[in-house]
Amino acid sequence: MINTDELKRVYGIEVATMVLVCRVFAGTSTEEELKTWLSRNHLDWELFYKIISFHQLKPVVFRVIYKSDIPDEIKNRLQGNCKHIAFRNLENAKELARIYELLEKAGVVAIPYKGSIFCLEYYK
Repeated sequence: MINTDELKRVYGIEVATMVLVCRVFAGTSTEEELKTWLSRNHLDWELFYKIISFHQLKPVVFRVIYKSDIPDEIKNRLQGNCKHIAFRNLENAKELARIYELLEKAGVVAIPYKGSIFCLEYYK
């Protein structure tokens, strides 16, 4: 595994931070390592936010760093994004369940391959 200092040298502080956050989420690094990293490096938080947005990692990042000492503006934006994503996912799940039920009533066998219906069907 490439160490964070090497990632920082090659890709910049913000990308190295994103990778470290993902490692904490996956359990291959610790929250203490992240805390130390954040205290020793000065991020461009706006650039960091753009990078994690591009890579669609906002929920992962929020879950890992919401307790960390990060700017309130970034923390609030991430929290708002996560609430929006959760609401949209709930709406999508409701619509998918409605369509699935209609197909069943019409005698059409629908085989979900991902999403909430898939989880309900195959992870009982």
